[in-house]
Amino acid sequence: MNTTLGNKPYVRVYVNIDEILSAAGKYILERAPEITVFEGAATSDPLPVERYTGSLTRDSFQSWLESKVYHSYP
Repeated sequence: MNTTLGNKPYVRVYVNIDEILSAAGKYILERAPEITVFEGAATSDPLPVERYTGSLTRDSFQSWLESKVYHSYP
């Protein structure tokens, strides 16, 4: 595990996925027409906890793809 969290690394799980995706969508719209890229694993690997969180599931990305953010992008 990347030790940017100090001597005792810990697992961090975000449960407010809808809020995070909404904020990301607003950020994308604010930056348009520039392309915005997000790093899903900048300091850790989300896959080991995916079975518990479901934050990377198809449903999360599918709802984002169906949103106005994706469809209003040039």
